Amino acid sequence: KDCREPRRFQYGEVCKVGDQLERLYSVVPKNRVHVVFLDDLRGNPGGEYLALLGFLGLSGDGRSDFPIYNSARRVRFYRLQRLMKIVGDIKIALGITWRPGLSRFNSETRRRPAMSAEMRSLLQLYFAEQIEKIESLTNRDLSVWRDYWVEQF
Repeated sequence: KDCREPRRFQYGEVCKVGDQLERLYSVVPKNRVHVVFLDDLRGNPGGEYLALLGFLGLSGDGRSDFPIYNSARRVRFYRLQRLMKIVGDIKIALGITWRPGLSRFNSETRRRPAMSAEMRSLLQLYFAEQIEKIESLTNRDLSVWRDYWVEQF
């Protein structure tokens, strides 16, 4: 209810990557597009980084450390979060851009809660067509994505 832009929560539409790739390929040749799968990035961040650099025609910089920056986080103090939102709205209205860094203070890393079997089933049905489309467009076997859903039941 405190979201400034509720359209940001339209995950179903935003996550239709097959449709987005299809639109992209209709205007950009496939050989000019480099698709990175999160599964591959998690499993081999260094290799994916080098593959991307190669696609861009750049050489590696020797880095070997790839820390995770967007881990699961949760708010520590909800009242402070609400106050920060109110102050943030006032700052935006006044054109103030300084940020004191309270957001980092007011959040902590946590484990992501397990997804329910019911939700997994709904997502499997919702994204089945998208998975097929991504497979077709990238020539990549994504049966593990479908199997993952099926194995959960």
